[in-house]
Amino acid sequence: MDGYKSNCISHRKCDIHAAASWKRSLVLSCLIALVALVLGGLCVWTLFPRKVARLRAKIEHSVRMIEVRWHLPEEMKNIESPLLVVRRDEHSYENPDFWIAHGGGIGEFVHTNCKEAVQDSLRRGFRFIELDLLETSDGHLVGGHTWKELRTLAGADAVNEAPMSRSEIEALRTKWKKTILFAEDICQLMQKNPEMILVTDKIQDFALLSKEVPFRERMIIEAFSCYGALRAFQNGFHNVALTAYSVHDLRNAQQYRIPGIVLYAPLIEESAEALALVQQLHQSGCCIMVHCASVCDKPDYVHRHLGKNISRTYTNTWSPSAPPPQP
Repeated sequence: MDGYKSNCISHRKCDIHAAASWKRSLVLSCLIALVALVLGGLCVWTLFPRKVARLRAKIEHSVRMIEVRWHLPEEMKNIESPLLVVRRDEHSYENPDFWIAHGGGIGEFVHTNCKEAVQDSLRRGFRFIELDLLETSDGHLVGGHTWKELRTLAGADAVNEAPMSRSEIEALRTKWKKTILFAEDICQLMQKNPEMILVTDKIQDFALLSKEVPFRERMIIEAFSCYGALRAFQNGFHNVALTAYSVHDLRNAQQYRIPGIVLYAPLIEESAEALALVQQLHQSGCCIMVHCASVCDKPDYVHRHLGKNISRTYTNTWSPSAPPPQP
């Protein structure tokens, strides 16, 4: 009997030892697999960085589109966009609602995004003034189409796309004959000119924009994607337009009932399907604004589309006080 008990105890000890050994083996195997997975991932990342980047971008895009499909229809239920109205008075070219001063102004001021450009545009009768905004390396907003262009215009020693700090930009103010615009300068212009509407697209940090230029009700935001439009709406901007370079972009705007579109002007000249979609959107109350001055500044383009298929156009040439000649 004692021998039987001893055997049972011995077997139990063996079972316990075997179970413990099995658990240790399982944990060790999992750790080895995890290390192998990490090392394999690092190898793939190192050997195929472009493929990994593309995969990551696809995953991020998929996640964002899920968020768009879930939240954007709800956001649109409560959105009113009084600055994005449809214009149908086809031949009233003096109407300031038809024109957007490109990059701050027209003529010599195109793409300068400077104070003098805005002042000149206001004198010419513009209400809608587009300014490209860049974020400095220390988190402020400054007028500029690209860092390279701003550096070139302002006479910086190094001409590249590296962001500058506010203090570096202030040091350049003495070199350029024109006045570089910071956020507070834009605010002063908007306070002095209550008719001025700011149109902007470069900056996509909407929280920073809202903080530095607290005139959300007097701004039109150009969003580069439905996700960007959603983020703008969520940050309290109601006048949001989706950029459209393709039929797919137009369908997205139609599907989600985006109140405005910034349309690549040649698209409706090259695609009958795009023109049909734009006409549908225009009739449904979507404000169509066109850009690409080499096309939309041509008088015949203006005559064909303004007030019929589009409501507003960016311009490098015309103004409410000096519009294109009537047909």
